[in-house]
Amino acid sequence: MVYKVSKFIDTHQLFDVNSKLLLAVSGGVDSIVLLHLLHSLQYNCVVAHCNFHLRGEESDSDADFVKKTAEFLGLKFLKIDFETQKFASKEKISIEMAARNLRYDWFEKVRQQEGCDCIVVAHHNDDSIETFFLNLVRGTGIKGLSGIAPKNGFVVRPLLECSREEIINYAKNHSLSYCVDSTNKDNSYRRNFIRNKIMPLFDELNPSFRSTMLENMKRIANTSDFIFNYISSCCNDLIISIDNETRISIDILQKQPSPSLVLYELLTPFGFNSKVIEQIFQHLSAEPGKRFFSLSYQLIKDRNYLIVAPIKSTDEEIFLINEGDSVVESPLKITIKKGLVADCLIPKTNCVATLDLQKLSFPLKLRRWKNGDWFVPFGMKGRKKLSDFFADKKYSLLDKENCWLLVDSTDTIVWVVGERTDNRFRITEQTTFYYQLELKK
Repeated sequence: MVYKVSKFIDTHQLFDVNSKLLLAVSGGVDSIVLLHLLHSLQYNCVVAHCNFHLRGEESDSDADFVKKTAEFLGLKFLKIDFETQKFASKEKISIEMAARNLRYDWFEKVRQQEGCDCIVVAHHNDDSIETFFLNLVRGTGIKGLSGIAPKNGFVVRPLLECSREEIINYAKNHSLSYCVDSTNKDNSYRRNFIRNKIMPLFDELNPSFRSTMLENMKRIANTSDFIFNYISSCCNDLIISIDNETRISIDILQKQPSPSLVLYELLTPFGFNSKVIEQIFQHLSAEPGKRFFSLSYQLIKDRNYLIVAPIKSTDEEIFLINEGDSVVESPLKITIKKGLVADCLIPKTNCVATLDLQKLSFPLKLRRWKNGDWFVPFGMKGRKKLSDFFADKKYSLLDKENCWLLVDSTDTIVWVVGERTDNRFRITEQTTFYYQLELKK
């Protein structure tokens, strides 16, 4: 098993002989065997333990055991205590998810503080099979059926080719003491239910079930890689990224061999679940304007694109511009010039607004548009609703939300920023002083 683990580390380039390792040790057989293996191979290890305080005195006993084990081996020991149930209740997540989030956040913090090259955890191939079934029950894309990866960022898993049976036999052969978590028998936890109830049934159907599953998962992983490489190859045509927006071409998406699969793989990183993605797919040919939401993102079905952008605060934002200002840094980068109109050069671009200074009432304000807004577009005499102006420009809902207006102290629109100035503030023969704003892209 030592040779097997060493080969796996080298094959997947998890770390090298000079690496400093932050080793996550719970006290269970898996992490104790991992600790013994890596210490035997003379790797530089720091032992980290999380006490989630979910099992009363048993949790404290595990922490004490890990501390004594680390001290016996002459290794640095770090521990943290979590109020896991309180955190889970506050975040409205399961105890399992709470414990996972807490430990990995802490591991990364300690990794940086201690100057460690990676976080080493004791997942093995039985864990990988269990994860397959967990994801199958939850609902997942093809990547979720590939099992656990040997390396994910700074997290590495040297035991991933070892079975639970091999690990237990190693512990027996080396007379290793370890803790037994009493909650491992509690089948109210999904992973325990799969481990204790489901997998033994498959073992009865096929004595080689676990090795068969690992081979199946390797094939799924290869298929997943193929799909992601294909999607990446067509991303230049399929996706346009503008600032914080991601625009997916509906026409190009529908020409893909499996558009629903491509859409799923594109949208899951934004937190959209399978049900919502199915609804989005069904609306590809519908009228524009429909919105869909994940926890952090919104998707707007536009005429030609699916537009994905972060959900913004609904609070009204107003930014003042005083008469003496020469530059605006937020929310847009704008430079300002003023002087005698005889010295003014008026470029023909929507990014520059050249106005009659004496017609302006300061302070000016930058704000978002709202229903009922109107202005007199440059070159016209009659008023026009901003909603009609947006419709003429074929603005999407997101374009409207991202639009900024420059208004004066009476809230009269002076400039639809980056688009059109108001005719009432134009330069005329009677103008003496100009006021010019340039939007920097």
